Amino acid sequence: MTNQRTKITLFVLITLFGSVNASEKITIIYNEQSPYIIHGSWGPYGLIGDVARNISIKTPLEFLWEKNSVPRQVHTLKENPTNTCVLGVSKTENWDSLGVYTLPIYQEKDYYLFARSDDEFFTQELSLKDVFSNQQRKLIQITQYPYQDSLLRLIGKLNPPFISIRGDAEFALIALEEGRGDYVFLSESEGAYLAHLSNRPLEQFKKIKPADLPPGEKHYFLCTKATSTPVMNILNEAIKEVTHNGEMH
Repeated sequence: MTNQRTKITLFVLITLFGSVNASEKITIIYNEQSPYIIHGSWGPYGLIGDVARNISIKTPLEFLWEKNSVPRQVHTLKENPTNTCVLGVSKTENWDSLGVYTLPIYQEKDYYLFARSDDEFFTQELSLKDVFSNQQRKLIQITQYPYQDSLLRLIGKLNPPFISIRGDAEFALIALEEGRGDYVFLSESEGAYLAHLSNRPLEQFKKIKPADLPPGEKHYFLCTKATSTPVMNILNEAIKEVTHNGEMH
């Protein structure tokens, strides 16, 4: 049944948007960021990686997966090769001028503030302004995986004390446990991932959701400006099918 539905989908795509060569290729560049994009021997997997692979199955295109750093991704977009996209970016001023976004492929779940359970400063009534204005509390930032753009703008505006660490969300929690920083923001997705794969239960931390904490952002393919219109249309139609017309969970 699945194969038959896929064949029907391909027929509709080709009928709507013109023929595509059987050998038509599209290069998808990605940077590892668990639990969203994790590098595997056959390309990316994870919360966003799995969606991307499902999208690839729904198209007549041959997907080429290429792992690269963010600076290299930016360089590639500026070089503007045809039929090349970066996986999983959110809309920001830094990305906007570099290419063309597809429809969204993933909706980030809500963020929460995590702090040590014995820190009496952190209560459910706090706002982000209250937190960022406290000069005795240090925010933990992960250098490879910055917070979403809307949260970064607030951090830049209110300029709280912070420390930068290398690693992933689990390393941030280790830094929190050790007292190197006092709080960190994690999404529901990251929390569930850590609870599943780590022996570090989140219940040992305070979990707070300030009322002014921005909602999770959407993620997209960002394709070069030279990517053909038929390929962009095929991608977007496949995205609609995989995400149920944008009803992402």
